[in-house]
Amino acid sequence: MRHLTTVITVVFLCFFSTSFIDQQNQWENEITECGLRMKFVKLRKTQEFEVPCQSQTKKFAIEYQLNNEKVKLNFYNKNKQLLQSTELSGNSKKEISLDYSGSFVVQISSKGGTGSVLIKAN
Repeated sequence: MRHLTTVITVVFLCFFSTSFIDQQNQWENEITECGLRMKFVKLRKTQEFEVPCQSQTKKFAIEYQLNNEKVKLNFYNKNKQLLQSTELSGNSKKEISLDYSGSFVVQISSKGGTGSVLIKAN
């Protein structure tokens, strides 16, 4: 009986540790001056990133490669006022203009999307 309890405990721990590792590998990002690179697998939540940008550039390019679902991007200023919102799907490039000061916040949300998004100064 003790051996069975040990086996069940080990299987249980392996299952949850694998699940935790999978969660950690589902999201990857890199924030740079006036830019953000995101890669994700089956994103089912909303993430926010503050992007510093001292150069005060107003025009940005968004390059994206998305599979399956649509991804929604919301851009906010420091005071959480919505600057712009856009929905992305497929593989393409889009240009946007933002009116901000010092930094802006990018909020990304999806219901299971997989792919990558690159935001950079244009």
